Amino acid sequence: PKPQYLKIDVDGHEVPVLRGASESLRQCRQVFIEIEAAKHGELDSMLSKLGLVMTEKHPVQNYEGLWNCIYSRCT
Repeated sequence: PKPQYLKIDVDGHEVPVLRGASESLRQCRQVFIEIEAAKHGELDSMLSKLGLVMTEKHPVQNYEGLWNCIYSRCT
């Protein structure tokens, strides 16, 4: 079955994970991903190209510059 939701928390290895999971990500309705502020632009661009837009962003408690983000499929 196709994944509807995907959680990605890979401690700084998001770029290679997104590259490797691009086909699955094209089919997801939502992605929950932990993002470092320094990589936000690159990751946002990658997810946008896969048809996903950020719908929520929350700072991770006790970790400066780390966010929990939800990306949802554009409709």
